[in-house]
Amino acid sequence: MADILLDPNSDQVTLNFTFNSPQQFYYSVQVLDNTGKQIFHDVGSSGTKTLFTLGAANNLVGLMLVINWTIIDPAGAGNNYSANATAMQSGQAKNSPQSCSGITTDTHAASLTAGKFTSN
Repeated sequence: MADILLDPNSDQVTLNFTFNSPQQFYYSVQVLDNTGKQIFHDVGSSGTKTLFTLGAANNLVGLMLVINWTIIDPAGAGNNYSANATAMQSGQAKNSPQSCSGITTDTHAASLTAGKFTSN
């Protein structure tokens, strides 16, 4: 888990997915408070939704970003996969993108990444 540093203002924070390999990526994006209550939830895939608006930066500080990834490799097992989900504020990429990488299996690969929104 890595901290995602935000400027604590009313600017909207988006999450932008990029893909460094040809596999199919599916993901569930959640923002949770410190009790585990879900504040935001949405789903997407590499072929459809790759940009999510999470909310104002000052409302996100202290919350957790959790991404559940599923990777499918139609070409078969044993291939490397790699993708990133980067928080953006005021058009600028923030530190610590959530990275998903590994090697596919005979069925599907799964990964979980998490980060905490903090302020500068």
